[in-house]
Amino acid sequence: MILLALAVLVLSGNARADEPKLTGSAMKEEDAIANSDAVFVGKVTSIGGPYAKGVGPNYYPIGIDVGETYLGSVVSNPYSWTTINRSVEHLPSVGKNYIFFVKKQEGRELMPLKFLPASDANIATVKKLIAQLPAK
Repeated sequence: MILLALAVLVLSGNARADEPKLTGSAMKEEDAIANSDAVFVGKVTSIGGPYAKGVGPNYYPIGIDVGETYLGSVVSNPYSWTTINRSVEHLPSVGKNYIFFVKKQEGRELMPLKFLPASDANIATVKKLIAQLPAK
């Protein structure tokens, strides 16, 4: 199990009508990919917290079983924190799969920029966008 907590960008806007607003909901997938060190599908297994602080409660840690990785790599047992402004974005649901777009921090820490429900349509879109990236 990989532990990961979600750092939320308090944004408004571009969530699909049939999907809840989640971390980075206003960020386009293209921008999230361009700014991510890794993109992967993971199943949320647990959510810690909440702890009161800042604009909303912090949730730490969020447990994730990592599945397929589409970009970069994910180290074992990464961790971080999240702050959720409940009036703007929602926590992920335990037991559901999401596509995570993350920045690597110091050590094992990852900071998610965006996540999406791991629907077939979202996975196909992300794979197509990553395939269009210039070779490094």
